[in-house]
Amino acid sequence: MRLSHPISKSLKMAYGKEIDRSRVTDIEEISGEGVLAKVDGSDVAVGNGKLMERLNIPYYECHLSGTIVHMAINGEYSGHIVISDVVKPNAKTAIDELKKAGVRKTIMLTGDRKESCRAGGRAS
Repeated sequence: MRLSHPISKSLKMAYGKEIDRSRVTDIEEISGEGVLAKVDGSDVAVGNGKLMERLNIPYYECHLSGTIVHMAINGEYSGHIVISDVVKPNAKTAIDELKKAGVRKTIMLTGDRKESCRAGGRAS
């Protein structure tokens, strides 16, 4: 099990301990939605609202700014985690330097939710 997705890296960092990968089996990534796996024999689903809908699991909408990660265990909604992006301290300076160099328009390309992007854009 490789933790290469930015969300999985964030969750691992927040957990703060080594993950016992022997407890996790039957991992299935669903592109753009999340991950299904068995953890200690329980079915675990971790992902966005699309994944919960695909699995017919009612979930709570979260309107906070950030990436929302929903969780379900054995088909029952367990809750969600909000992962907030931090604007790098030098972002505004970098954009200002681009403008000085003649760049007339900058855009942000991201896979994040619109709310997260707007918050990041305002901060920089």
